[in-house]
Amino acid sequence: MYYKRLTPEERQKRFIEEVRGNEEAIVAILQPAQLERLRQIAWQCQGSMAFHDPYVVAELKLTTEQKRQIRSIEASKYFDKPPPPPKDPPGGGPRKGFDGKRKAVMKQVMAELTEAQTKRWRELIGRPFAGADQIFLPPGPPPGGLMPPPKKKF
Repeated sequence: MYYKRLTPEERQKRFIEEVRGNEEAIVAILQPAQLERLRQIAWQCQGSMAFHDPYVVAELKLTTEQKRQIRSIEASKYFDKPPPPPKDPPGGGPRKGFDGKRKAVMKQVMAELTEAQTKRWRELIGRPFAGADQIFLPPGPPPGGLMPPPKKKF
């Protein structure tokens, strides 16, 4: 494959170029309301990782302590040594376990927000996404601030 011949820096540059091209195409194809909904769905799918997005941080006016607490919650749930698997694991496989963990993290993160922040978060993410729950989107835009946040307030 072509990418294997590139240096890590060249691969990263190529990846960013492709992402920019894809996002420009998305912006050209979707209507503003569709872009807004796509952004809402992306934040919902990112779960607690959405709280790494500079736009979300600014909109919620997260304090330094809240950001630290969110990172601590994520670290304890995602990076601590997992307990040994049960002898007869329940159906659903590893993905089901991850989804449960993600929901537990979000519940803890939401408990760290003030009432006003929770209200604003719900405005930012819009109505719940009813599509496939196995979508994974990395946090925030790629380097370069692609797909800028909406200009209007929700």
